[in-house]
Amino acid sequence: ITYAAGVESYRLATGYYQRKKWALAVEEFRTFLKDLPDHAKAEKAEVFLGMALVNLKEYKDAREVFRAFIAKRGDSDYLSHAMYRAGECSFLIDDQEAAENELSAFIEKFPDDPLAPRARYNLAETKLSLEKPEEAVALYQSVTAAAGDTPLSNQAKFGLAKAYAQLQKSDEAEAIYTELARDLTGDDAAEAR
Repeated sequence: ITYAAGVESYRLATGYYQRKKWALAVEEFRTFLKDLPDHAKAEKAEVFLGMALVNLKEYKDAREVFRAFIAKRGDSDYLSHAMYRAGECSFLIDDQEAAENELSAFIEKFPDDPLAPRARYNLAETKLSLEKPEEAVALYQSVTAAAGDTPLSNQAKFGLAKAYAQLQKSDEAEAIYTELARDLTGDDAAEAR
């Protein structure tokens, strides 16, 4: 394939991606990467390929794309995104040990990344599933502190209550559940329930 044909193939793939035609985007990105693996746009194409697979909910395939990207392109500007997405895919397919390792590695390397609060939340959920509620508590608390008044913060508060319940700290769990009920309903009477 010629360089010009490769550019056209990349444009076609990104067009499909922008129009949310995920399966067609996957097909075109794979063709582009097979034909021109060293093209200047290959790095972006790999990330877009992984994201198109995520949008198709083909998390195992997406995870492999992101893992290959991480192994091959450790100095890329897209590394943080690929690391987060690999961990997210592991989380979404319930591969808890991989999720724990990959999300921890992402948080350690990119603690201030905009995706870090979501990564901490997913890692907290993973820790809770792995019956590590003490570690989950610290992660949930960091998410609530960083996320402000957002849906993610409310999700983290709910997770924190679950972690306290697992630790048999029912008073702490109940206080959080009551706060959430009050916040979500705007009902101060929730306090009395």
